[in-house]
Amino acid sequence: MEDKSLYKLLRPLILLCYAVLAILAVKYLMSHVLSWFMPFIIAFFVSRLALPLARGMKKKLRFPHGVACVTGTILVMLAAIVVVGLLGFFIALRLIPFFKDLPNTYANAMAEVSVLGDRLSAALGGLPQSVVDGINNAITNLPEKIDLYALLGQPLLNVASSVPNAILATVATVVGSFLLTIYDDAVGKFLRSFMPGPWHEKVARTYHHLITSLGNWLKAQCIMCSICLVELFVGFWIMGFASPFLLAVIIAWIDFLPVLGAGTVLIPWALISLILGNFKLGISLAVLYAVILVVRNLVEPHVVAHQIGLHPLVTLMGICVGFRMFGFMGMFIVPLILLCVVKLNEWGYIHLWQVETPPSPENEILSIESAEKE
Repeated sequence: MEDKSLYKLLRPLILLCYAVLAILAVKYLMSHVLSWFMPFIIAFFVSRLALPLARGMKKKLRFPHGVACVTGTILVMLAAIVVVGLLGFFIALRLIPFFKDLPNTYANAMAEVSVLGDRLSAALGGLPQSVVDGINNAITNLPEKIDLYALLGQPLLNVASSVPNAILATVATVVGSFLLTIYDDAVGKFLRSFMPGPWHEKVARTYHHLITSLGNWLKAQCIMCSICLVELFVGFWIMGFASPFLLAVIIAWIDFLPVLGAGTVLIPWALISLILGNFKLGISLAVLYAVILVVRNLVEPHVVAHQIGLHPLVTLMGICVGFRMFGFMGMFIVPLILLCVVKLNEWGYIHLWQVETPPSPENEILSIESAEKE
């Protein structure tokens, strides 16, 4: 009895230690190991998309296994290339008018810079002469202090040195996609050989649920990106910009990356507009960014929670903690880890908290086994 009561007292501390160790392990994996295996992770997802096509071609078109797998993988890669190509072509078409109007844009920008310089000169006129001379000397000597090698040379060297790694990663991704699609059954049997029978059911159920949740997560992110795109397009259209949709697409893509976000474009743009005296544009951009920020923080937890089945509060915590700990990828991975933990506890595979009516795993396991047989 004393041992059980002592265990109950120490159990929260033990769980906390496990959680800390798991977080440190995940952080190490994401910062070091993940980049090493990224080509094979991409190849794995390509093979998951190609396998349904290969199975369909084997059943309906009577293709041999190897031909069906190779054809399915090629179709997935071609689809990705076509999507990227069409997106680039669309952006290029939208950029042509911008480049045609570039001389006028440059002239207007130089005029605004000249106005800003006059205002700065007027502001400096009230300062003591020694301060003005110091500022002028600093501006005059600024080009000599700029390290062109650090600004241009080192980044170019880094790009040149990364070319072999990029080529190797591309080759590994392409070849790995074909091999993982062709030898999917053999890879599955090899991995199952490391697990006992009961563990196979647990891992299979968790794997299928995780893949489904990942697809739903990507769907949620596409919904959020579409909402941001609509907000930007409407805002730029109301402001009267010449190419509102092109600007909205570019900034929405930047907003998809939380490391940058739409604020990296809209906030400096608004500040520069206010400094140059264009208060209408500056205030409009600030209001637009505030609307985007409020809508994203209000809608994202609910959209993600609806798609992957987590409570909005847990989803919000996972997004914030994941971003602070692991950066951009943490916003994806931490909510999925939390989802796995919640589902494993609901299924009775782990016992972290009490569940009133845990779902029976029998039906889902049967569906998994039937899907594997197909």
